[in-house]
Amino acid sequence: FFFFFFFQAEDGIRDFCLSRGLGDVYKRQVLRHTMDGLTVLDKDDKPIPGVAKDWEISSDQLTYTFNLRTDYKWSNGDPVTAKDFEFAFKSLLEPKFAATFSYFGHIFKNGEKYSKGEVTFDQVGVKVLDDHKLQLTLENQTPYMLDILTYSTFYPVNEKVYNQFGTKYGTDADKIVTNGAYKMKSWQHESEIVLEKNADYPDANNVNIKTINMKMLNDANARMNNFKTCLLYTSDAADEEDSVDLGGRRIIKKKKKKNK
Repeated sequence: FFFFFFFQAEDGIRDFCLSRGLGDVYKRQVLRHTMDGLTVLDKDDKPIPGVAKDWEISSDQLTYTFNLRTDYKWSNGDPVTAKDFEFAFKSLLEPKFAATFSYFGHIFKNGEKYSKGEVTFDQVGVKVLDDHKLQLTLENQTPYMLDILTYSTFYPVNEKVYNQFGTKYGTDADKIVTNGAYKMKSWQHESEIVLEKNADYPDANNVNIKTINMKMLNDANARMNNFKTCLLYTSDAADEEDSVDLGGRRIIKKKKKKNK
């Protein structure tokens, strides 16, 4: 299977893992297909375990302790650990990153104070208990906590690889690592991003689409025409044709018309 996905030019995608500045739903799809957070959305858009296999919530509903799975890997083979989330959450609040959605991190205890330089990070409610245990303490009770953690703002970042590339991190397919169902195979700037199935993804057996082609089209009419005509085919000889929704999750099958 392959899937074509169309969106506007790539402004806002560069350095996308740390800028947190993806302004529209189409650009966020790059992250949605290549990254998993502590929790992920199921087919009904409800939060379920992602990198975190389970969690405990304190009686006052202010402290969440997440137990991470040990079978998640970055696309370079590194294990995904609690430190990757700590680095991501710290960078989210760092004034030097000027993250568009940095205020999301204000849900953590002292998160806003840290972003203003009033406290050090060891006073923020983000604690690594061990390689696969992360504790998050909130400023206030947040009933939608598990939902918000599915958002791209809270995806982990591999600190080692980020430091390797610095400001060039996330600007090309070979300058980023991901941990989700797909990894970036190629990136032709202002033209196309190709994602391929990640064979090491823990739930790879349930990923049926092998390739996603994300075309960048500036012209609104061209995007609409491609959306209307874009179909996914099992093969030239198949007697059914498949189309999918923009989330890549729903496959609609219908009979092909036979040539007479």
